[in-house]
Formats: sequence, C-alpha cells, structure tokens
Amino acid sequence: MAGILRIFRRTPQPESHAYQVTYNMGGHSYARVFDDEEALDDFLTTGVGLDDTDLGHLWDVLHAKGNATLSDIEIAESEAVAMRMVEEPSDL
Repeated sequence: MAGILRIFRRTPQPESHAYQVTYNMGGHSYARVFDDEEALDDFLTTGVGLDDTDLGHLWDVLHAKGNATLSDIEIAESEAVAMRMVEEPSDL
C-alpha cells in the first residue's frame, strides 16, 4: 500500500541540517530524525528509491520551504523498521 512521506526541518533556521521524516500508510505512521543532510540523502536514495532528478528537486523545496511531501511512496512495514523508522501513534 502506498503512503505519504513528509520531511520537515526540525528548526526554523534555514542553516539547520536536522530533519524529521514521517511516513503514513493506512493506519500506520513511522518517523525518523536525521541530524545531517548526508544521512537523509542516503535514506531517500537507497531506502525510498528517489533518482537524482527527484532528489535534486526535493532538496530545492526543502531548502526553500523547510518541508516537502512525497505521495505514492511504497515502504513495507517490515522495511520501515529495517530503515530504523519508529512506529508512532497514528490518527489517520
């Protein structure tokens, strides 16, 4: 089942490199915090499967707005846990 991946900067300062990722799929939510852009970049390419073009566009949006949303992302529950995401209470 496809879900929604939301990424946002953890502080309002544009120079901050700390981000939180939340993934909502069905009635399940997962989250993970990244303290640097390199780790988030690796997560988005190897875990989520973004190509260089989509990744570049995502970084442009994150740097400009501080948040971004990706829809129709497929991450199985077992993969989310293996990607060190923590299941969170969900109200969806």
